[in-house]
Formats: sequence, C-alpha cells, structure tokens
Amino acid sequence: MRSKQVKVLGLTVLILLSVGAYAATTYQTYSGGSTLQTDSGLSVTLQDDSQVESGNPFDSSDAVTLRGIQFEAAGDAEITLTDNSTAWTNVSNIGAGQNEITVRPAHKPVVRVEDGIQSVSITDDISVSNDGRTEIIVDASSSGNLTVDTDGQGAVAVDAQDGSSIDEGTVQPDGTVRFDIPAGTHRIDLQSAPSTLFVFKESQPSELISGNAELRIRFFTEGSEKVIEKTVTDGTADLSEIPSDQRFVVTVKSDNTDYAYRRIVVDSLSEQQDVYLLNTANTTSVDVEFKLTDYTGAYPGSETTLYIEKPITKDYDNDGAAETRYRTILGDNFGSTGQFPATLAQQERYRLRLVNGPNQRVLGSYTAARSEVERITIQDIDLERQVIAAATTTTNTTTVNGQRQLTIRYLDNGTSTSRISVTVHERNNPNATVYADTVTNSPVQNYSVYQIPIENDTSYAVNWEIHRDGERRTRTQLIGGSGFDLQIPLDSEWLGTFGFMLIAFFAALAGRQTHHIIGVTVVAMAGILMWLQAVTIAPPLWWIAALIAAGGYLAQKQRGGY
Repeated sequence: MRSKQVKVLGLTVLILLSVGAYAATTYQTYSGGSTLQTDSGLSVTLQDDSQVESGNPFDSSDAVTLRGIQFEAAGDAEITLTDNSTAWTNVSNIGAGQNEITVRPAHKPVVRVEDGIQSVSITDDISVSNDGRTEIIVDASSSGNLTVDTDGQGAVAVDAQDGSSIDEGTVQPDGTVRFDIPAGTHRIDLQSAPSTLFVFKESQPSELISGNAELRIRFFTEGSEKVIEKTVTDGTADLSEIPSDQRFVVTVKSDNTDYAYRRIVVDSLSEQQDVYLLNTANTTSVDVEFKLTDYTGAYPGSETTLYIEKPITKDYDNDGAAETRYRTILGDNFGSTGQFPATLAQQERYRLRLVNGPNQRVLGSYTAARSEVERITIQDIDLERQVIAAATTTTNTTTVNGQRQLTIRYLDNGTSTSRISVTVHERNNPNATVYADTVTNSPVQNYSVYQIPIENDTSYAVNWEIHRDGERRTRTQLIGGSGFDLQIPLDSEWLGTFGFMLIAFFAALAGRQTHHIIGVTVVAMAGILMWLQAVTIAPPLWWIAALIAAGGYLAQKQRGGY
C-alpha cells in the first residue's frame, strides 16, 4: 500500500514540476512588422507573427535576442529576421552602412555584416571543406564585408555554382574570417585555401612531370612586384607564400633543356591549380609570335593579357568521370611592344582570349601549324543588337572560304554584370551545342567571341543568361539557316508570334472574289516562313494545306470565278 502511495506521490510531483516548468516559460506574440530598437540605435524587425519568450529581450544597450538569435550593433543599423529554422537562418533588409551588425544564432556560426550586404542566409552546417555545398547565401547591392566564425581556420569564399573564387578571407584576431563580397547574389561554399601548384605534361595532361624543373613565380604584393623561384618535385610545387586569390605568372627557366620556355598567367590558385609544360624532346613544337594591333583603344598592349587556352579532357575531380575544361597553357601581358612569343605543340588546336580589365574578347580557335608571326587585329564591327536592361547582346555571321562563321558579343556600358553564360546550339536540337561558355570575372563589360564555325544551311539559337544588378535574365537570338546569312534580331517567342500574325494578316484579306488566291498566298507565305525557320509547322500539315489551297484555286478557275 505504501509503495502505491509513493508512486502516486511521485507521479503527482512530476506533473506539478512539469506544469511549473511550463508556467515558468511563457511567451508573448509579436505581430509581423513589429520592430524592437536598442538604446544604441539597432532596429530589429520581425517579418512574420512570432512567439517570443516573455521578459526583457534586451541583453544590453546594443543587443537584443529574438527567437534564439542575438543581434548586436554599436550604433544606428537595421535588420529584419525573416526566418530561423533548424536548417537555415535568414535575415534581410539589412542596413549596415554606418555600423556593423553581429548575428549570433544559437546553433549556427556567428556572422557579421556591413556596407552593401542586403540579406544573408546561413546553414546549420558551415565547415571549411571542399565539398561544393552552398553554406551561405549573400545578396549585396554593392560591395560589403561578411565575417564568419571559422574557429581561426583560414578559408576562401568560393562560388558553389561554378567553383570560381569570390575572395580569400582574412583571419581576424577573434578567430573569424573576413571576406570582401562584391555586388550581386552569391551562393558561397567555404573552402580551404589551396597552396599546391600541380605541373602536368601538355601531351599527356593526366600525368605529372617527372624529375625536377625550375620555375620562376612573379606576383605583386603590397603594391610591388615579387619574384620567387621554386623547384618542382614529382610534379608539384609549394606556393603557400602566395595568397590563393592572387594573380601570378609562372615562367620555366630558360636554362632548362627538357621543357620549352613558357610564360603562364594564372588568375589564382583558387581557380586553377594546374599548369602544363611542353617537353620539346618528344613533342614537335612551333614558335609563334603573336602581334597585337588594336584600332578600338580598348586593348592597349601594355594593359592587355593574352590567354592561350586548350580544351583538356581528364578526370579533374577524381570521381572516375572525365570532363573537358579550357585550361590556360600560356599567357601574359603583351607589353609595350604588343608582342607575345609562344612555343606551341604543332597541329594542336588552342583558343585565344584577350582580357583588359572588364573587356574580354574570345578570338576563336588557333591551330599551330608552323612557326610564324600571327597578327591579332581588333576593330569595331557593326552588329545586330538586343537590349537587356541597358546592356546589349549582338550576333553577326560571315562566310569565309565557303564556311559560315558566327560572332557573338555582350556589352555592358556600366559595371552591373557579375556573370554571363552563353550557349549556341541548333535551333531545333538543344543537345547539338556548338559553343558554350561562362564568364564570372565581375564586372563583365565587354565579352566577344569570333569565328565560331556553323553549318551553312542550319539555323541556330544563341541563348544568353545574364546576371545583372542582382537579377537573372535570359535572352534568345536566332541565326537563320536559309543560306543567306539571315540574322533575325528577335527573341524566338516574338519571332514565332510575328510569323503567325503575318499569316493571319494575309488570311484576313480573303473575300468572296479573292479567297482562292489568298488561300494559295497564305500557304506560300507559311512555306517561306518555314524555310526561314521563323515558324514551326509540321511539313505533312503544310502539304495538306497546299493541296487544299491548290484544289480550291483550280476549282474556282474551272468555274471561271476569277
């Protein structure tokens, strides 16, 4: 009996304690749009109706805690708490132009934001590892600073979509890492900073060079040029003293007899950790001197870099699947003479690309057939244009020795474009791609590609994806396949609409006395538009319509009705 009483008493106490605990934690509801302001001037707004623990939410004169997140700022600033789930914490409408805002989620790393950053989303699993995951999403109207707690581990902010480096962070005394984030929307993966340069054979791009080679590395630090020498051992060189987001130039010392002398520009170790040397002992090579002549003023030799790139197919990620990427084989500034010497493998195809700040031109393919002087001439061309919010996309076709060639160009007169992607494919077969490229060297202002070979009697679609002012926009331009190098400066949807409107217009002209003539005219017009590939009509249906129109015409003629 006593045992039963003890059990009842214990259960009663447990219930009372539970009720007491529930009563001790009470909540009050804030409606969406409610704003709490600290004495320092930090305003925190709740986007949605929220239950907040009762009591004083202000931890100090400059900090307030809402829904498990502490917000802190030393002066005037504003921020909106959009959501705080287990997986993600989202804040928006950030105004940190005057004072930095610290965001401390209960179970996620601390972040600090200032200047042009407008919104931040933080995942619950941020780690400095090369896993390609999106860990932080940042939207910035202009450049701003993002600081993340990484427990003192250095990191590089990498674009999780294309793998390009956004910024190598600076480790702060408190163990956080500070990043400079450019304008735009960025899906960020924090990765460890690479420090090893891998040196491969150009003729066998999956094999590291054997033996030793002497490299000279030239880069700029703190406003002055610095040169270091490195010995490549078993195909690798340690470049830990060079920041991973630092542009540098590698040269093979001229007294090395196994490999051709080369100057190789590398934009950063974060973007390219591999270089390729040419062994002249077992590979036939040619010496080409590229000479630059610029009539536009946009590519002066002393400021313009020539990238000689090669499509290299191999397993880059060690996942068992080979893929093709353009890798820089040689490159550097032309210099005041406008000349760049290059030793290339004979009969190998390369791609030439010019870059001067935001201006970029892809000059097309070049096959190194013999030792020669190759002249690169830059001049303005008149192209059909389409406007994408104060920027233009242009296309043009020419025929050289019976081969049709396509030129495409993107021009932004401002500095608002952070990324462009372009794909050229057969109009009715998106899988038949003849050219594809993505450029992320923000800002992108002038991007041009020349001499893309296309079939004479095939129509093509040029698809643009433009990331400008934080927005993603698309545009399609059509290249006709009539054999007359017809360029149609209309989006595919507008072109199809215009074609059918033209057919409808002719059909509307039909009257009692002219319907048989108009019927033939409409079918003929539809056939011409099909031939120009402005509209898509199944050929069997067109032939049926043609037979009906011809039959009506002949019947009317026999009746003498015209």
